[in-house]
Amino acid sequence: MRTLRYGAILLFFITLWGCSKGNDKNTILDSTGKHPANWVSNHAGFFRSLPGAIDDPTVAKSSACSECHGSDLKGGITKVSCFSQGYAAMSCHFHPAGYRNSNSHGAVAKSTPTFSSGLDSCRGCHGGQYTGGTLSVVSCSSAASLADPAFACHGSGAPHAKNWVTSATSSHADTNPSNAAACYQCHAGGNLLTLLPAPPPQPKGTPPGCFNNTLCHAGLHPTGWINPVVHGAAAKSQPGADKGFNNCQTCHGADFRGGTTGVSCFSANSPNGSCHLRNGSPVNAPHAALPWRAASPSPSHTSVVDDAQGLNAAVCAQCHLRGANLRTSILTSYASGTPGCFNSTLCHGTMGHPTGWADPAQHGATAKSNLTFCQTCHSNNPNGGPGSNPRFNVVLGRLTAGCETCHMINTAHPPVVQLPAAFGITSPDPLGTPWFRHRTATNFDACNRCHGATLGGVAEGGVGPRCQNCHVAASPLTTINNPDPCTSCHSQPPSGTVYPNINAAHSNHLTVNVATGALCNECHLGFGSGTLLHFTKASLQPTPQVASMAFGTLSKTGGLVPAYTSATQQCTNTYCHGNAMPGGDTTGTNRSPVWTAATYPPVLSAAFCGKCHGFPPSTASGHPAVTVPAGFPGSVSIGTTCSCHSNINPSGNSYANIFVSKALHINGTLETPSSGHASTYPGATHKNDILFLDINPCGACHNITASTGVYPAATAGTPPNCAGCHSKSWGTSFNCSDCHGNDATGRPTGSAFPDRNGDHGTHSAIMANCDYCHFGGGTGAATHGHQGRVLKTVRDVKIAKNPVRYTVADTIVINQNATTGSVSCSGSCHMGSITRNHGDTW
Repeated sequence: MRTLRYGAILLFFITLWGCSKGNDKNTILDSTGKHPANWVSNHAGFFRSLPGAIDDPTVAKSSACSECHGSDLKGGITKVSCFSQGYAAMSCHFHPAGYRNSNSHGAVAKSTPTFSSGLDSCRGCHGGQYTGGTLSVVSCSSAASLADPAFACHGSGAPHAKNWVTSATSSHADTNPSNAAACYQCHAGGNLLTLLPAPPPQPKGTPPGCFNNTLCHAGLHPTGWINPVVHGAAAKSQPGADKGFNNCQTCHGADFRGGTTGVSCFSANSPNGSCHLRNGSPVNAPHAALPWRAASPSPSHTSVVDDAQGLNAAVCAQCHLRGANLRTSILTSYASGTPGCFNSTLCHGTMGHPTGWADPAQHGATAKSNLTFCQTCHSNNPNGGPGSNPRFNVVLGRLTAGCETCHMINTAHPPVVQLPAAFGITSPDPLGTPWFRHRTATNFDACNRCHGATLGGVAEGGVGPRCQNCHVAASPLTTINNPDPCTSCHSQPPSGTVYPNINAAHSNHLTVNVATGALCNECHLGFGSGTLLHFTKASLQPTPQVASMAFGTLSKTGGLVPAYTSATQQCTNTYCHGNAMPGGDTTGTNRSPVWTAATYPPVLSAAFCGKCHGFPPSTASGHPAVTVPAGFPGSVSIGTTCSCHSNINPSGNSYANIFVSKALHINGTLETPSSGHASTYPGATHKNDILFLDINPCGACHNITASTGVYPAATAGTPPNCAGCHSKSWGTSFNCSDCHGNDATGRPTGSAFPDRNGDHGTHSAIMANCDYCHFGGGTGAATHGHQGRVLKTVRDVKIAKNPVRYTVADTIVINQNATTGSVSCSGSCHMGSITRNHGDTW
């Protein structure tokens, strides 16, 4: 538009000069008959000075211009049109191709007012109200151009777009404020505003301005805006009409160095105070002085909204794309694409935590292995080393006080009183006790940040206590890699005389056969390191907490309910001290020992062995009558006295060598007879024992000569008579016919369980194996035979088809009545060439 207007005016006056005399119309021609200097730029002022020239087309037709350029200004006697597309390398009052595009003419209209730019320059052709004027009948507000019905103009009753206030593409915000006079025509005193309140009246004669209460805005920013807490929060918010970093760019420029306002965000001498300084010098960034991420809680970059469109990130990308200008780079490789806070295009990679991260069990393990990982984003001192005492209070999303939202002030760990409901954790860690889970920390950098560089606590400048306040024996720094880390407080088990390392009878229990590391749980179940009870019953207590007793599995063997009496320090009713011996043997002389008494020293004597069980056990309990050899153990070995027990070494004459394996002593199992079989010994298992090749060793405990017997034995612990189970044919063979059948196959032939024929005989001709119908129930199975002092009945017979034995055509179904044990068959089975249809009941 600028070029066209210049050209048209120039041609207009060149022609006028050519047809005038030197003294005619001296306002537009000089004494030589030529236009004055700069006429191309100044002729608009002459023309506008004519009454009605802007809006009345007839004025142009009757003006001095028409004498040479014609009444329609399209040529006249000069043959030069004011609307020429080209004259002397210029275009006159003619818009170039594509000018109707709003991005083309809009930028010209909103720029600094000159002869050919700014809103006022449009009025010269389109009229004072932009609805059609002297040189153009086209209205900038019409729904369709008069000359081109297909071309719709603004249609808003104004020379701008309808959504000019908030649009991201056609916004008034980048209009040069010097155009205020043009805007004043419609918006004087805040007229026709929809998003802002009307400004207060101004003194008469106040020139129109964008920010002086004559139009839309006052001083633009409210009182106190210079405070970083105020304008910083707006800049870091979700981008919108009045928030977000990109909103600041509208007035202060894309580079924040002035823009249309001329006010730089980096100015050290702003009229309202210095902006974004560091050590008195402007910071080359639209944010607080370095380190911006550390000045928590405000100002801090961590509260910048990472909007989905990336508008805030795009502003950061101007300086930090691919990690540029970072004091400490976080990433080693970067991605391309739309800038974002957490997509490896700027500073961070994918940092979002997985679902459930708020649960302490999730993020706690990470923090304890590498607290510096958390420190980078959550700490007010992201790079502080040992003893730096960082606070994990950086505001991030729901963490309104950082990690301290959930944890205590100055800590990044429990106790946790209650997690905020917003985190969705319904079962928070209910501790309220000193950091008992810290034992699983695998990196002492997670402790020495706040407890002192060497864990010396407050004395060396830490905000946390000295670790040896609890770890009284040694610093955990020296014991963390020990095979026995408990030694920072006591040996395992305790071996000294001063609490918390008092021995008493701890060392005497080392011979109890329990899994490594589980010994403590036999008396202190649930009180181990890492439990709440370990600390409430022990930590920092002035005296031993004798009530911290809870018995484990071994001590309860035999269905016992052990007890410990604090007042007497006495242990009662435990398996370990002989309260559940076979046969009910109660001849042990000290089955309720006192903890602090030297009752069970690790030496051997008849009296020592007799403290838990009779030595030997009484015959009333079912134990064979034996005699301990005189002189045992000092000068004589045990010999054959305990020959039923394979774990007893006949040459043993001390505690060190009396057992073949100490692991089998006090382990909850009775090792007998000489083979060392356990009690009870499943009947299904001992069939294959080597003893059946030589039955005589069984006679040491069992009656192997009687032809009849009763199972189970009347008294618990009494070895059963073998004929009690082997009721059909004991002593002549060792096979299935001991219980049922007449031969080694054991096919039932009688009328009573376990030798009830039923329909077995009928099937003998076609089924070579019992597992056609008793799959998984044969000899060696736990369900086979009497055992465990329980008599089996027909209900215990295993009924199950062997899928390998049957063909595809078989439809046989076998069912067993759970109450009576009776079996019914239906369907058909095909054994080779034989087909049998079933409808039978055993």
